[in-house]
Amino acid sequence: MIKIRLHGTPEEVKRFSDYLESLSPCVKVLQRSDSYSDRGKSSYVRVYMDVEYKTLSEIKE
Repeated sequence: MIKIRLHGTPEEVKRFSDYLESLSPCVKVLQRSDSYSDRGKSSYVRVYMDVEYKTLSEIKE
């Protein structure tokens, strides 16, 4: 399992996390957190994901 923290604008983070979920069966998203705002006046957010990654040769087995 790989733990990923995405950090950026809400639009960037949503677009990229949706992209990761679309990579099935190579990438399987096990968990995707809600969006957390950065502290202070930042316009950035964070999303945490747990994913499993498999190569194409592992999928073919």
